[in-house]
Amino acid sequence: MLEPREIPKLRKQLGVTQAELAGLAGVSQALIAKIESGRIDPSFSKAKALSETLLGLQRKSTKKTKEIMVTDIISVESDQLVRDATELMQNHAISQLPVFERGKLAGSISDKALVRMLSEKKNPQQIYKKTISSVMEQGFPIIPQETPIEALYSLLTFFQAVIVSEREKIVGILTKADLLRANGLRP
Repeated sequence: MLEPREIPKLRKQLGVTQAELAGLAGVSQALIAKIESGRIDPSFSKAKALSETLLGLQRKSTKKTKEIMVTDIISVESDQLVRDATELMQNHAISQLPVFERGKLAGSISDKALVRMLSEKKNPQQIYKKTISSVMEQGFPIIPQETPIEALYSLLTFFQAVIVSEREKIVGILTKADLLRANGLRP
């Protein structure tokens, strides 16, 4: 629940007038004005109604993953060669790929993993001839397309990408670069 001092800040962020909030929350506009000016402390039930209304409006106004995801998923199959994955990554200027096996997400492969293998003094030609299944890493997390983008910040701190699904069907992918673009930053 919001503290009374947080109510005016969130109301203004959402672009809602006192009168609009009063109508939605079932309280008077005069009560909201008094709360916001600090002249009164609202009762628990009034504070709860205002909080629930504002937080509900905030959830509705939040962008969802489906609005910023990429629907053209560039991927590889686990039985393909690492050479195929590196060519795809270079041709599309991407740094990771989801790996599928018979239509199901099986793992991932990234330029980071390939560089790690090279640092272990492996011959690049040997690496290129391996199957992706022998070098792939853990798969990316799968999230519903209705997930608010705020939930992605912590996920993408740990993972290079997330897979987006709708009713167990994979419908998109979202990377750190996509999240930066959605926030007006160029990766």
